[in-house]
Amino acid sequence: MEADSIPDLGASGTTLFLVRLPRIFDYRTSHDSVDASASLQSKYLVLQVFWCRGSHCCSCGHIVDRGKGGQTSDMENVRFPKPEYICLALAIPIGIGVLLSAGQYLFDRAQWMAQSFGTLGSPQFGSYFTLPDFWLLLLFFSAFVEEMIFRGFLQHRFVQRYGIYRGIFLVGVVWAAFHFFSDFSFVRITDQGAILNLASRIFNCVVLSYVLGWLTLRTGSILPASLAHAIYNVLAFSEFGQPFPGKSTLQVSLWGVLACVLFRYWPARTETGPEPTPEVGNLEPAV
Repeated sequence: MEADSIPDLGASGTTLFLVRLPRIFDYRTSHDSVDASASLQSKYLVLQVFWCRGSHCCSCGHIVDRGKGGQTSDMENVRFPKPEYICLALAIPIGIGVLLSAGQYLFDRAQWMAQSFGTLGSPQFGSYFTLPDFWLLLLFFSAFVEEMIFRGFLQHRFVQRYGIYRGIFLVGVVWAAFHFFSDFSFVRITDQGAILNLASRIFNCVVLSYVLGWLTLRTGSILPASLAHAIYNVLAFSEFGQPFPGKSTLQVSLWGVLACVLFRYWPARTETGPEPTPEVGNLEPAV
């Protein structure tokens, strides 16, 4: 039997396992006692959504890779970058989260001093910086496989074809479309709410794509983008900081400001190499 005819049991078996894994959370949720807390059920729901996304990404990546005859390997983008880029990938989402919480604390503190000083207790600094639950670290898997597909595979081709800015924008739109199914699978909303959700999802994904795309282009690896993406998901689904209206929009807007700064002062290298110079043959002497 030829080597090419041997089925890829490793990738197929892994994909099958990942597709079936969310059913474990379904079983646990449906067989929990009646007194199970709502927070525990919400944890299962969040994990189910992200495991489904990750397994779908694995399936798509495996199909694309086999469709190319195995010539394209996603592992080429999974290389360990310089330590400073790992630190930067962790600092971006954590720094923006800490900035929001610190700003909210100072705002609440100023309001307390102006209106409630001496009558109510002061805002507690620690309540604005609660640590996320440990189980949320499992969201790194879905972030990694999404980055492997959207930044590792699609971005390379879109940037080559459309340029760096338009290419990253189109990757963000495709990435947003990938989330549409999960955005509307567990809620019932009006037509106006659906339009707002679509616009919000596209805005979030396009803005985040520029920062994650910059990390990938700058380092030549998807690992920094995967770390930043995972920490962003952890902070978004945790109780880090006090909630307030428009917090998510403000958070993504800060990512947008950061993207402008990164591309302005530290331009990312494009994945398109320099154009080859034409070879000049021997010129015949003019008669």
